[in-house]
Amino acid sequence: MSGMHGKVALVTGGTGGIGSAICARLAKAGCAVISTWMDEAQAANWKQSMAAAGHDVALVRCDVSSFDECKAMGERINAEFGGVDILVNCGGGMHPFPNFSVHQVIPGRLLSSIACFRFT
Repeated sequence: MSGMHGKVALVTGGTGGIGSAICARLAKAGCAVISTWMDEAQAANWKQSMAAAGHDVALVRCDVSSFDECKAMGERINAEFGGVDILVNCGGGMHPFPNFSVHQVIPGRLLSSIACFRFT
């Protein structure tokens, strides 16, 4: 991943399995990595394990299914980091939805991706 050093990367859901691997790879490539989180204990443990691996990462709480929270997150990141160069949407894992319809789930997932893109 050449040319990544100094880039700001936001990974929604970065404290999860796939998101963690992406965050580690981006940090190793020299990016300033920011991850969203929903569970405080999981986020604290994640940050500690990333630090133990030599990765300095930032955390910002955001429910990516909320347009307002995405907006607030974007404002905070823009103020603290000057914007985002790389956006990876891993947030909003597939939770069990009894009797779910794709027509109920997809719009929320799509809108959260658009909101994160719009505000960062």
